Amino acid sequence: MITTLILLCVLTVPRPVTAAANTVSTLSRVTNVRVSDVTVNEATIRWDRHNKALKYEVKIYNNDELVETSKTTRRRLNVTDLASATDYSVKVRALRGKKTGKWSKTVNFTTIADESLYDQYSAVSGNFSGDWQNITFGTTGDATTVVEVSPDGNASFTVDLGGFVFGLLDPAAKTYTSTYDDTGIVFTATDDDLFGDLSITIVVNDNDTAQITFSGVDVPVAGISSISADGTLYPDSLDMNYIITFSDESTAIGIFSLTKTESL
Repeated sequence: MITTLILLCVLTVPRPVTAAANTVSTLSRVTNVRVSDVTVNEATIRWDRHNKALKYEVKIYNNDELVETSKTTRRRLNVTDLASATDYSVKVRALRGKKTGKWSKTVNFTTIADESLYDQYSAVSGNFSGDWQNITFGTTGDATTVVEVSPDGNASFTVDLGGFVFGLLDPAAKTYTSTYDDTGIVFTATDDDLFGDLSITIVVNDNDTAQITFSGVDVPVAGISSISADGTLYPDSLDMNYIITFSDESTAIGIFSLTKTESL
């Protein structure tokens, strides 16, 4: 009888729960992680559908330092606020309740370098050569322009017009200096012996072009009141339309057509 009781006690003692009983089974690895549409500070991460996932977890690293963790029910994640010209890595895993999948293979990508103001102005700087044509009077002459910028923020603009300009034969080249910032470059001169009170403005666009405007008032030539011009600086050319206003308020129109001969 005693032996039987001892045997029953042994059989009814609860067995310890093994570690295997508490282990949550894992999901398989997410595949085909890829990165696209990378810009200065953004990127889009995509991956193939996991047939058991209810969510996905995405981790982004910079030199092994975790910079972002996100969870999403979609198979795509748009990442913003990244640093420019920076190396990143990303991995993804599947989630389903308490189940977690194995991490995907790590994928590396690099954001694009942020274009500096110097880079933007450099795209439209250089030596430009061509001609000017006075459409109203049928006259023409050579024209050379040099747009130069430096990394320290300084800029210069040189214009050299051949032929008869305001009654002068082949006047000397004129150079104007200034500085540039994100609002543009403004070259000015007061009582210039060719253009009077002068203002030249260059403002870069987002597509490697720049708008250029030219204004000279109180031109120191008898019978001429002012000259104004506007046009576009391209990476390979400069095109402008101009208007000369005479003292009697009549006008003459013309064009500048120049091609870049050298990048600076």
